[in-house]
Amino acid sequence: MFHAHIGKLIRIWRDEKGMQTAPTRGSLSPVAFGALMSQLFMLGAETKGDARFRVAGALANDLHGENLTGRSFISLFRPYDRPRILAAMQEARARCAPLVIKASGVAASGESIGLEIGLVPILGDAGVVERLMGLYQPVSATARLSGETLSELHLREIVIVEDVARAPRPMLRLVVDNTRQVA
Repeated sequence: MFHAHIGKLIRIWRDEKGMQTAPTRGSLSPVAFGALMSQLFMLGAETKGDARFRVAGALANDLHGENLTGRSFISLFRPYDRPRILAAMQEARARCAPLVIKASGVAASGESIGLEIGLVPILGDAGVVERLMGLYQPVSATARLSGETLSELHLREIVIVEDVARAPRPMLRLVVDNTRQVA
């Protein structure tokens, strides 16, 4: 369904949130992601209808050819896709649910790569969703870009990940039937 690294983001988020609606800013450490730290970023919600990069890892900065800190996350996508992404981000914040954006990153030459961008809500000191932590995950070879940077992201799919309660594993039963003969 999703790349394993997106799954790891969601698992760590779920583990850290415990019985809360989402983890707090201080409880979710980027160090828990180990080698994936360069793929992480943090979005703030300083103004309604916008989410700006507070910090961005090296991978996102390299793919876009600039330091994304301070830039609008929504502005990375083509104008046609922005309302859907913004609505999904607002819904993920309201429901305190992880969000996965599947997109194509397109360079000026037209060459493209597949991306999955995972976003998880983070609670601020007031107990409301204040930030979104994200992970940039290429799902195709970035070498295809031949050193070019992405000029625009094209939305392919948006998935809000339901936080279903883990059902208990069924107990196994061993049934022995001594009345049957096996040839």
